[in-house]
Amino acid sequence: MDLYAQIFDGVVAQARAAGLVKDRLRLKDATHVIANVAVPATIRLVAQTRQRLLDAAEPWAGQQVAAERAKAEAIHGATTDLTDAECLLHRVEHLRHIVEWTDTLVGTLESAPDNPSQRG
Repeated sequence: MDLYAQIFDGVVAQARAAGLVKDRLRLKDATHVIANVAVPATIRLVAQTRQRLLDAAEPWAGQQVAAERAKAEAIHGATTDLTDAECLLHRVEHLRHIVEWTDTLVGTLESAPDNPSQRG
């Protein structure tokens, strides 16, 4: 048995001795708790990804980036009364659009005649 398991077992034994832990089996269904926590965390990840993509694209397409940021604000305002899952859907759709647009932007930049990576 490794040291961490021994320490854990020792703490549990002390809790039992103090009457803080009883050896009764209790089953809890926390599925709904996980679901309610997972969606807001995912919404934050989508927002962070969107922000990083737009920050990276800004030097090459400032006006489009400003338009996408305005669209993100509009989506945020328009979805305040929706469920977390519905908000997530709108934000993911917008992120997909941004990914497609930035992918096209990268392709355009890579094929530009003055691209340093195209020089020999």
